[in-house]
Amino acid sequence: MDLSHGVDHEMGESFNGIGYNLSALGHYEEAEQFYRKALYAFHALSCLEDVSETSYNMAMNRIAMGSYYEAEDALNACVKVIRHLRLNRLRVCNISKLYALLSLTSVLQGNLFTAEQYERRAANFLDYYISRGNQMDLNHDYSNYDDEILILCLARALIADRKGLTEEAGENFRMVASYLEPAGGNVYYCKAIYYENYVRYLRKNSSDSDALREMESEFKAYAKNLSDRRAIEVSQWIELSEEFDDLEISGAEIDRQLGEVEARKQ
Repeated sequence: MDLSHGVDHEMGESFNGIGYNLSALGHYEEAEQFYRKALYAFHALSCLEDVSETSYNMAMNRIAMGSYYEAEDALNACVKVIRHLRLNRLRVCNISKLYALLSLTSVLQGNLFTAEQYERRAANFLDYYISRGNQMDLNHDYSNYDDEILILCLARALIADRKGLTEEAGENFRMVASYLEPAGGNVYYCKAIYYENYVRYLRKNSSDSDALREMESEFKAYAKNLSDRRAIEVSQWIELSEEFDDLEISGAEIDRQLGEVEARKQ
């Protein structure tokens, strides 16, 4: 299928950027549409690294939507391209972060075995920085790992909670809390997961009523902030999306092209 007509790299970058902004504002369905348009452009232009980075953004958006199976698909697309291009990282993240996200999406689907496998892969890299208190390594491409460590600890907390390992779950939930501020907006897509699961954990396991009230208050403040962000006017972007309705690539077409990538690799 020839997809190249009428698209250029700048168009793909614009669609990707709009998708990210819409996702950060809580307009997840609309963001998905723009990411698909960006993927159309980058696939058409054979810009595989851009395909991978757009798939990474799409995965974060799908996690925020609660579409964990689809998020896993997007993350696996990232990994396929990284392997094909023989990269250790993307411009936007290390492969260890992809493994942490795959662990998170797996446990959220109830697949503990796969979640633990990906957790170990992420931990092979990130536990070194956790043990150092996340000290900065100025000789590395990434000088801090706050969001990656937060995601890994969140995956660990959920795995432990589902296995009935109460103390381990609590320790990791508290680790997530300590990284929320340093990670900032980079983890907007998994904050609801953290708050929902930590509040549920405290209600079930903790006798500390003050800690529970504090967490419930934080959760309400987060929900209010998200509601305020969703109220921001985005109609101009939605109208732009409608102008380019024909520039969307199906999931089946994405899978077909990535299959061709794997075949060329072999």
